[in-house]
Amino acid sequence: YLVYPPFSERISGGFMIDDSANERFYSWEKGLALFQQSPILGVGFNNIRNYSQKTNLTKIYSVDGGNAGAGVDSSFIFIMAATGLVGFLVFALLFFKLLLDLVLNLTEKITTFYNLQFYPLKFVQKVLEVPMIGKWYRSDSPPTQVKSNYLSLPLFALTLGLLVNSIFINSLFYPQVMFIWYSMLGVYYGLG
Repeated sequence: YLVYPPFSERISGGFMIDDSANERFYSWEKGLALFQQSPILGVGFNNIRNYSQKTNLTKIYSVDGGNAGAGVDSSFIFIMAATGLVGFLVFALLFFKLLLDLVLNLTEKITTFYNLQFYPLKFVQKVLEVPMIGKWYRSDSPPTQVKSNYLSLPLFALTLGLLVNSIFINSLFYPQVMFIWYSMLGVYYGLG
C-alpha cells in the first residue's frame, strides 16, 4: 500500500495544510475576531455577515462573503461569536447536563442489567454532591426505573461524535443533523 500512489499522496497530504484547511483556519479567525468585538453577549444570530462586512473580514473575491459569509466553520466558535460568553456557557451547561445524565444512566444500566460491579465514577458522584449542581440535577422521585432502556449508549456515542465533529465544522446547526439528534433526545427523555 505504501507504494500505491493515491495512498502515499493521502498519507503525505495529512501532514500538509491545503487550501480547504486554510479557509477553515481563516473562518475560525473571523469567528474569534467577532467574539472579541462583543465577548459578553455576542453579535447576535444572523448578524455575523453584517459584522464581518463592517470590520472587513469578508473575502476579497466576494463582497458579501459568499455562501459561507454568515457562518463560522466551528459550531463552538459560531456560538461564541453569535451569543457571546453568556450563550456559550448556557450551551456548555446543556451538553454537560446531557452527558452527565447519559453517563449516569449508562452506569446504572450496566449495574442493573449485567450485574457487574461497576458504579458511577467517584468524580461524578462528588459533582452531584455540590449543593447547586446536585439540587439542579436530582429529581425528587427515587431512581427506580432505568431511563429509555437501550437508547443511552447510542445517544452517548452520537453526542460525543457530534461534539468532536462540531469542533471542525458547523455540524450542530445542519438541519438534517438537528432533526435526527433532537428526535433521539425527545425519545430518550420521553421514555424516561
